Amino acid sequence: MKWTFFAVFLLLFSLLAARAADSILVRIRDYSYDEQIRFLYELVTIYKDTDFEKSLIYADYALQIAEINADRPQMAQMHFLIGTIHYHTGDYEKSLSSSLKALKMFESLNNKKGIAQALNSLGIVYIKINNNQSLPTFQRAMEIYKELKDDAGVIKVLNSIASIFFQNREYVKALDLYEEIYSLSIQNGYYKMASTALNNLGLTYKNLGNIQKAINQFEKSLTIKRDTKDLDGVSTSLLNLANVYRLNKEIKKAHQLYDEALQIGTRIKANEIIIKANYGKYQCSLEENNYKDALNSYIVANQFKDSLYTEESNRKLAELQVQYDTYSKEREIDLLQKENQLKDYRFYQAIALFLLFFVIAASLLYITVQQRRKQKLKQLLNAKLEKKNQELNQTNELLKTSELQLKETIAAKDKLFSVVAHDLRNPFNALLNYIEMLNESYDMLDETKRRDYLSKILMTVNNILALLENLLAWASSQQERIDASFDIFNLSKMVDTIVKLFYEQSLQKKIEIVMSIPEELEITTDSNILSAIIRNLINNSLKFTPSGGKISVESETTDEYLHISVVDTGIGIKKENLTKLFSLNSNFSTKGTNKEKGSGLGLIICREFAEKLGGTITVESEEGKGSRFTISLKREDLDF
Repeated sequence: MKWTFFAVFLLLFSLLAARAADSILVRIRDYSYDEQIRFLYELVTIYKDTDFEKSLIYADYALQIAEINADRPQMAQMHFLIGTIHYHTGDYEKSLSSSLKALKMFESLNNKKGIAQALNSLGIVYIKINNNQSLPTFQRAMEIYKELKDDAGVIKVLNSIASIFFQNREYVKALDLYEEIYSLSIQNGYYKMASTALNNLGLTYKNLGNIQKAINQFEKSLTIKRDTKDLDGVSTSLLNLANVYRLNKEIKKAHQLYDEALQIGTRIKANEIIIKANYGKYQCSLEENNYKDALNSYIVANQFKDSLYTEESNRKLAELQVQYDTYSKEREIDLLQKENQLKDYRFYQAIALFLLFFVIAASLLYITVQQRRKQKLKQLLNAKLEKKNQELNQTNELLKTSELQLKETIAAKDKLFSVVAHDLRNPFNALLNYIEMLNESYDMLDETKRRDYLSKILMTVNNILALLENLLAWASSQQERIDASFDIFNLSKMVDTIVKLFYEQSLQKKIEIVMSIPEELEITTDSNILSAIIRNLINNSLKFTPSGGKISVESETTDEYLHISVVDTGIGIKKENLTKLFSLNSNFSTKGTNKEKGSGLGLIICREFAEKLGGTITVESEEGKGSRFTISLKREDLDF
């Protein structure tokens, strides 16, 4: 007895550790028939809700060895389980055939519980194929379950009858029955049945138009199914919940639920779940105007439908082969029996048998050739469809690129019009006003006032000149007329020349400009482009640095980069505005400390020019504590 228990334990452990169904079937062949049946039944039960393909493999093998051992009770039970598995995979024809075989065997064995189970399964299949025998079938099953006082069976049949009311759109009747089923299931501790009842309540409320109640029921059902690790039930509840959210226009949430249902359906190889989830994703993608994903989901759904059709064709061909084999064997037996009586006709019988085999072989060859031709045609069509998909993807990418370029062009045009219409006109108006006032009141003004006006005129002219330079530089950049022309120069001398250009402006605002760059630092790059960048950055710092402030031009050399920074003690930049500085579409600009106006082009030009030199520009700033703008150029591009 102890040895038997130990052997059983080792067998179970080896079965659970095996990685493939074939490996398991090979392992159990050395054990007794009873042990094989017991373990196969356990495996069928384990995988029935998690992997239909494996469950079906084990059930078919159990049926084969039961037939070999003429074990009719086990044959009946396996036919019943196979019918249930086929129902869950969506193959209702196979499910009907297996359930009918199970019913006949249970009746021959007078197994009342088996008869009731088979009747209930048959009724459920009849609902799916629109057979009007479903209700009488359920009534027979109900009578037997009541006779056996089987509460679980009664609940199952009630649920099946409620499904008929639901299918006939008698939702109020269905609702009452599902409520009763849920109550009975909870009372008896049948939580899996309770979750099924909740799921059906959700479907009923959905069809009655009560979306919120439908969502509540589906979520309760989903919770129970997750707790009981019923993967098939989880995927069904997820699909139902996703359908309701999609109906309620909560597309993003519905999409997530379809994705989760698809993952589970793929894991347990439930083709019907995979098809429904992909159709749901297809409809969500259409709602989101994501036509590429919609097309992909639609193709996957139809591929799985095609695979089901192919499996059905192969099954029918296999049945035809079995029928032929059976017929051939019966014919052969019949011929052998008559051989003793009709020895004179053996020659003619042999010829007839040969001709029969020849015709059948030719027929099978013809069917095989036709199947291969269909397969090649399907492959050709799939290849064409794939090519069309690639062309569609390429077209979509081109459209996106064109759309982006068009938006940038429109933004550039709008920015140019804004500068010309506002930022360029206003300085000229100010200049004209200063000149008119100086002209009209020249004799009445003292020398100090005259110099003040002349200073303002000079500053305005400088601003106009800087703005025009930026406009011309930016326009040339947009038309790609600026090409980098590399030359060798001393960075310290170049920056010193730039700083002198701003002497008058810095003097007026009482701002100190200092330089911290090694005198011997020579680099190879486009001096004009780099000079334009540094000029814009210093000009920008002068605008936003109050009187008495300080501006520093610094350099730092690392193993890979040369960093040139313009640092000021100005008013700084708010954190939320940092990302707007280098964007043309943001239309971000602000007035300087002396109400200086800007076009917003300066920093954009800095970014574009830095990129032409193969570098980048970054900014670090904190409101009230100044800013640091840094140009980073690769040393390998500078010929250090």
